[in-house]
Amino acid sequence: KQKLVAEIIKYNPDVLGVSFTTQAATGAYQLINEVKQRNDEIYIVVGGPHPTTIPEDCFKNSKADIVVIGEGEETFFEILEKIDSSSKDLCDIRGTVLMNNGQLKRNPLRPLIKNLDQIPFPARDLLDITRYPGYMYKKYDCDTDIISARGCPFNCTYCSNPVWKLQKPWYRLRSPQNVVDEMEHIIENYGIREIFDETDEFNGNKKWSKDVCDEIIKRNLGIAWKAQMRVDNIDPELVDKLKQAGFWMGLFGLESANDQ
Repeated sequence: KQKLVAEIIKYNPDVLGVSFTTQAATGAYQLINEVKQRNDEIYIVVGGPHPTTIPEDCFKNSKADIVVIGEGEETFFEILEKIDSSSKDLCDIRGTVLMNNGQLKRNPLRPLIKNLDQIPFPARDLLDITRYPGYMYKKYDCDTDIISARGCPFNCTYCSNPVWKLQKPWYRLRSPQNVVDEMEHIIENYGIREIFDETDEFNGNKKWSKDVCDEIIKRNLGIAWKAQMRVDNIDPELVDKLKQAGFWMGLFGLESANDQ
């Protein structure tokens, strides 16, 4: 942690983004507070599952400046635009929570991004991706992940997904063409031939899943890939298409053997 803090202070960013789950909250708060202690001018934006669920906890336990609720692409971009323009008015950005004159201010939610295809692929070129070998189970030396859909159409009681269901639609899909475009981009630009689709459920929509497989088969990508799936929404046709498309491992949640 001290090495990370030192690297942040050395880089001296105008803005630092910290995304974290509840399990990582204690460490995230320590990081934020130590960075602020050494350079209070760094504007710290927090987001992710934990801040989205209980944003007030972030201000109670850390010196974070603002919380992004839910999807961050458009909200975080607006924050950066405001800071880049030397604007001091960050109080009314949709999809944020912040302290204003000592009071917690919750701004209205930002509408969900309707067309996921409009989101650019992650800027993997900004990292030395070879330093991140990926998931522990893989066929190749290195894999990387994608997210082909957002949300989930189901409502399991044990799952954290309901905290994200603040507005509809609950489940949004990228087009099969866009998903496979990203796979092709990864192969051509980084030489990585294994993909982990970390979508909550790749087979949440069975027809769409088959269409993605068909697109991979059509382009003859020659990849190995894996995904998270739902055990009760699969049939022999989908299994056959998955195999033809290079799919080799499915991760199924078996939280209970009793539907009740």
